[in-house]
Amino acid sequence: MASKSRAEIQAWKQQLVHQAEVKLQSLTTSANFKAYLKTMAKFHRYSLRNINLIYAQDPQATQVAGFKQWQKDFNRQVTKGAKAIRIAAPITKRLTPEQQRQLETKRDQAIVGYRYLPVFDVRHTTGEQLPQTRDFIKTELGEHANVTPLYQAFKTYLNKTTGLTVTERPMTENQARGYFAPKTNEIVIDSQESDQGMRLKTLYHEYAHSQL
Repeated sequence: MASKSRAEIQAWKQQLVHQAEVKLQSLTTSANFKAYLKTMAKFHRYSLRNINLIYAQDPQATQVAGFKQWQKDFNRQVTKGAKAIRIAAPITKRLTPEQQRQLETKRDQAIVGYRYLPVFDVRHTTGEQLPQTRDFIKTELGEHANVTPLYQAFKTYLNKTTGLTVTERPMTENQARGYFAPKTNEIVIDSQESDQGMRLKTLYHEYAHSQL
């Protein structure tokens, strides 16, 4: 197969952004969306190393947590006999002033090794149902009254649980309604945009750009 041209690659990227935007705009009920985000935020964000470890041991794993965390945070029990997935957890030690000078660091602690802790995939647990995306997805954006709290909830979620920063600033007439700045990992939304639906659409659009 011939290699794709730059224009074809750009069109493909735009299609990915459009598809992500369409999917994200189908979120409607803000209460359910907030509940979903609150639950998902309890799951630890694993490093690439641990993601690789999880996949190597169980390619079907989607949501993993420790034995006690399933009980405490999700009101679920690990099934008896379930096989654990091992992830690497750093072992740290406090540095003395002399060690800080030797290592040329101002950090109080340093990683001295790793231990491998057991976690379990959601399909090996039973109990209270976890909220699913389908619980709050509909074919099109619903009542306009839902838009403002949904926009605020999504913005707060991105600021608190991801490496992204979402801010609002006034933009000139010839600027877009928002943009993503890769160098600062920041999404900026036009604070002068009065249509909350458009703000939400722009935030979803720029979030999709950030993930690409």
